[in-house]
Amino acid sequence: MAIALAKSKEISPARLAAFRILQQVETGVYSSVLLAAQEPGLQPIDRALCHELVLGVLRWQLQLDKIVEHFAKRQVESLDAPVRIALRLGLYQLRFLTRIPASAAVNESVSLVRAARLTSATAFVNAVLRRAIREAEYDPVADVSDPLEKIAARTSHPVWLIERWAHAFGIDEAEAFARANNTVPPTAFRVVANRAKQSEIWSRLRAAGAALESSDIAKGAWRVSGATSLLREMSSAGEIYLQDEASQLVADLMEVKPGERVLDLCAAPGGKTTLMADRAGDAALIVAADRSASRMSTVVSITRLHELPSIEGAV
Repeated sequence: MAIALAKSKEISPARLAAFRILQQVETGVYSSVLLAAQEPGLQPIDRALCHELVLGVLRWQLQLDKIVEHFAKRQVESLDAPVRIALRLGLYQLRFLTRIPASAAVNESVSLVRAARLTSATAFVNAVLRRAIREAEYDPVADVSDPLEKIAARTSHPVWLIERWAHAFGIDEAEAFARANNTVPPTAFRVVANRAKQSEIWSRLRAAGAALESSDIAKGAWRVSGATSLLREMSSAGEIYLQDEASQLVADLMEVKPGERVLDLCAAPGGKTTLMADRAGDAALIVAADRSASRMSTVVSITRLHELPSIEGAV
């Protein structure tokens, strides 16, 4: 259960939303569902920063926790959840976001702890983050001797996963996989053939100043930069679907044909399911299943938005 926050005018909407989301993620709620729920209440600039903070902290959490433990001289699990999350947010901004002033990262992290009614911890959070500024060159992997543990700490991946990759592909490939896994992919989308014409989508995006590039990886995928508001508008209308190229590639490899039946397990949020259905039409039956009822509701809503009756849902 996320701790209720006191109102504070000192905290930016983006950081406050990210803080709340990360609290709920610790209870087992999916970040993708929480981010989508927060979007309508945020301005575009705050929405973008909120996404960056949430996904960045989750992506680098293992490394951030190692840095917290170094500067705090405490195990991260011993800290109250709001303190732990505020420190991760502050350190992520200090370490990874060069355009964020250090003072803003520190002051707002302290304000988040105060808003969580943990006033006694504000001096602690302030001290840890200011020490992180003074010792900005601290390397969290400098004292790690085991090569696999070093890769795990450097790339913020669990040791067991690095060990498994190293055993299967060799240590160099394991590190390459881990580094690639933390690389933010370019924004990509596909046109929903059942709802829009590709030529019209291109024309509208280019008129809005977007730069478009055909994917070399997935058929029908497009990389895009710019025209963010129009992209969201088109996505909300069901004309396009924002989906990374690797995800679209799965549907390419499946090549679902009329008359075939497909079972998509762990289907939420529904990108692969709806792409297969959009290409195969009503002649194929696709069953989308997920253990999470809340995430499955996202699949159902996208299916309806894209007008794809060939999909059946199961939880």
